[in-house]
Amino acid sequence: MRIKSIAGLMLAAILTVNLFGCGSGNKFDREKWTKETLINSITLCGEKLSYPVTAESLGGSFTLTNKQTNGEGATADLQHNGSKVCVLRFECAPDQINDKSEASRLIFVPDESQKEVLSINGFTAKDSLKDAKSKIGEPTEEKGATLYYKTSDNGRLEIVGGAGEDIFAINLYFEN
Repeated sequence: MRIKSIAGLMLAAILTVNLFGCGSGNKFDREKWTKETLINSITLCGEKLSYPVTAESLGGSFTLTNKQTNGEGATADLQHNGSKVCVLRFECAPDQINDKSEASRLIFVPDESQKEVLSINGFTAKDSLKDAKSKIGEPTEEKGATLYYKTSDNGRLEIVGGAGEDIFAINLYFEN
């Protein structure tokens, strides 16, 4: 009889941990999330991003190409093994961009073959806006088909919905 009681308590404890303890700690919380926390929750082509974001920190399979002026800064295509993955924005002139330059934004507009290249807490562009809320957490703000997640230090994640449930773009802002 005592063994059944102990086994029942152990089963209840395991179920409680599985239901409430796992996965909920990484959900978005504006008070706790910073630009660094946000960036650390992202993988790009299987590589974990780190803050500050540089081509060098991603590893040798990433390169910067097509550097050009964009407003007061510059942009460059980030390529992985020769294929464009996203665009990075820098607060400098194009000729000053190198693999150690710190990006201020990441702009990801995937085609069908790239929808799973970028992942945030398991959320990818293959998912829906509803999936973003369940995997990342409730956004700070929602306007139309765009979810905004703002960090405590002015970083921002935007998930832009497209036609139907499709994800059109995922943008990260982490400028100082």
